[in-house]
Amino acid sequence: MVTQEIDICFLHLNRAASKGDLMKLKSLQLAGVNLNQEDICGRSAILCTTEACQKSIVEWLLLQSNVNSSPRNLYGVTPLEAAKLLNHPDIFNVLKGIESPPSPTLNL
Repeated sequence: MVTQEIDICFLHLNRAASKGDLMKLKSLQLAGVNLNQEDICGRSAILCTTEACQKSIVEWLLLQSNVNSSPRNLYGVTPLEAAKLLNHPDIFNVLKGIESPPSPTLNL
């Protein structure tokens, strides 16, 4: 029963991420679903959202939900790499900013 519930959460989570359904993602988060969960192929919400080119959801997941920005799927691909491979420059730039924040400037 628990495994079936977890499988259903994966389905809802990745579907909501792919479709850009922010309300569903928020409700899953409020219900205690771990937004870093991965499906059997190692795809997490951030990777599904990146692949579907849902920039606003990528930003929400990273900035409001504090999900891991660089999980690897079964093939070792990170969301940043997926954004580059799939030619999603806006998402690539968002992910690049999270993974390598600008270095502080020195005031001498």
